Amino acid sequence: MTAAYSYRALAAAFGLPEGEAPAAPNNSKSATSTGNLPSLSGAPSAVFATAASGYVIAVNASVGLLSEHWVDELTANERNGLAKAIANDPRMRPLADSPRPQWLAILFGFAALGVPGATEVCEAARTWSKTSSRYSSDADFGRDWNSFDHNRTNGISVGTLIYHAENVGVDLQVWREIARNRSRATAPIVNPVQFFTPVPFDQLHLRPPPWLVSGLLMRGETTTLAGQGGGAKTAWAVHVAVTLAAGFAAVGPFEVDNRPGGLRVAYISAEEDVKRLGLLVAAACQVLSLTKSERALVDANVRYHDAQASGWRLGASRPGQQEEMAPEEHDQHLWQLKAALPGTDLLILDTLAALFALPNENDNNAITALMQRLNRATRQANCAVLLLHHTPKMTREVAAAQRGEATLVRGGGAITNSARVVLTITSPPAKEHPAFIAQGVMPDRGRRLEHAKINDAPPMAPAFFELVSQSVKVHDGSDIAVRAVRFPASGSSMQTVSRKHGHLIMTAADAGVLDQQGARVPLTFGPGPRNATRATVGALRAANPNITDKWAEEIARRTLKGLKDLGCISEEEVRLPQYKNGVPNGTQAGRGLVTHWDSVPWRLEDDAQDQQSTDAQQSSAPDGATDNTVVPPQEPGTGVSDGHATVENPNSLSPCHDPVSAFAQADRGEG
Repeated sequence: MTAAYSYRALAAAFGLPEGEAPAAPNNSKSATSTGNLPSLSGAPSAVFATAASGYVIAVNASVGLLSEHWVDELTANERNGLAKAIANDPRMRPLADSPRPQWLAILFGFAALGVPGATEVCEAARTWSKTSSRYSSDADFGRDWNSFDHNRTNGISVGTLIYHAENVGVDLQVWREIARNRSRATAPIVNPVQFFTPVPFDQLHLRPPPWLVSGLLMRGETTTLAGQGGGAKTAWAVHVAVTLAAGFAAVGPFEVDNRPGGLRVAYISAEEDVKRLGLLVAAACQVLSLTKSERALVDANVRYHDAQASGWRLGASRPGQQEEMAPEEHDQHLWQLKAALPGTDLLILDTLAALFALPNENDNNAITALMQRLNRATRQANCAVLLLHHTPKMTREVAAAQRGEATLVRGGGAITNSARVVLTITSPPAKEHPAFIAQGVMPDRGRRLEHAKINDAPPMAPAFFELVSQSVKVHDGSDIAVRAVRFPASGSSMQTVSRKHGHLIMTAADAGVLDQQGARVPLTFGPGPRNATRATVGALRAANPNITDKWAEEIARRTLKGLKDLGCISEEEVRLPQYKNGVPNGTQAGRGLVTHWDSVPWRLEDDAQDQQSTDAQQSSAPDGATDNTVVPPQEPGTGVSDGHATVENPNSLSPCHDPVSAFAQADRGEG
């Protein structure tokens, strides 16, 4: 059989013009492999290089180049089917007894057929090889199989397998038709009755969104977190990873759908090597005050991949190919990720710029393609994704003006559109510095977290956290400072209502308001002129003229709720003045707020803490900041602590219930 004969046979099969085969072996176009198997990464096969005859090289040169015209159109599952159809055909059995160079060429043709996901090709080749009486062992077969180099140019390609199969009469017409239909973009005929399906909406079929972390992370979906360089994105992500892995029921104010033994977290980074990430994890463990058993869970559940060392990038182009992005079926790094994801609950990618092989970040088509690949992979594994990304270069003042907007996400709009949740982290602008100083927090270390997009729940109220410097002991016993994140302490309702705010608002509740006739009447939680929030906003603004109406309203609303939860304030039936023609005419039943000073949770330490806060403000507050400067308090009644896996009131953690939005009155000393 000659190379020219093989070319004519395939030309007839493909409907190509007849003619002589290309010159071999010095063809101007390399016969590169159509396969891309990560496991076949051994050295080039010296055995085949010395044993292959000129006949085999000539056949491959004329046939292998043509193989990409249709085999490349087949999916991984279709390639599995093609390999089994060839291997199981009885007419292929005599070829298993061929001289070793020819047998090895056919084996390499099988290997070239494989792509990530075509996991049954190797076993098909083994089945065919075992039909020979000369088959020695699986170990010898494995060595020969792994000696195939899919990156080698002018080597064996899948065309060699196609040639030998068709030469003995194996009918591959069905596979060519599948490829031809796909290449011509002709879709198969679909039964119109089956194309559309009903939408079940009765209660029996309805399920809540699969939140992993309420309002933040959802299984099978991507959350993009955008922040400025040095904005605490990585420290926040590590804090989330450690909290989930340790089995906690909440990340700060956000409820976690955790399980005994914690959740498994995979972290891929091209910015932090394993040593630096280890320090960040250790710092997070310190901040969270993990027990020995909780640290053991973190050790068991957190896994890491150094993408900077491995070169891992989603969509990276194939070696030797002139392409900006590898096709999905040939995306070796995607298939590596898919193979590693099963059992993972959260995948963290740090960062988009380093881990996505994008021509540029404004290429919406490329962004959409890679985000869809990622989403398909994570939905299959039922894990959530946290994708860290940057904001455009801007000052913190400009960033603060765009809080909650997609404009804080750098690059094309597809980065936002392809994500289910988009979060932004910003630093406080100068006008908010006094509020942070009042809580003993350096303004440069305060951070604000909020939604720029959320599809499955109302946007949350902004949440706040602090970037701290945590002392960590290293191998020689010395201490080094490592950045970490601290959410407001909220272990009990006692910690969520400060003495200062509580005393001020309870006093305002006792004072009530004057009605139109000048009589004093009690406040109420209801609307109208006696509304407690409206009245206490005035008291807060009178105590601190620097605070805005918006901040004062937030403080009043949260503190009133906290006092109500603590039993310090209740709305009860009271007697209200009654008038007739503007003249007092007895009383009538109504509703009003009643204070219970014997139930206040103020502690003796509060006076000392307030004095420390005052001293800190007097020494470091900017002009115009006073010791009465306040920030919105912790939402009362959550009963959530970073250091304990307990939730007294899980509903308060839902994004529908306005999570924690500022720092509690807690010690902010750094290690």
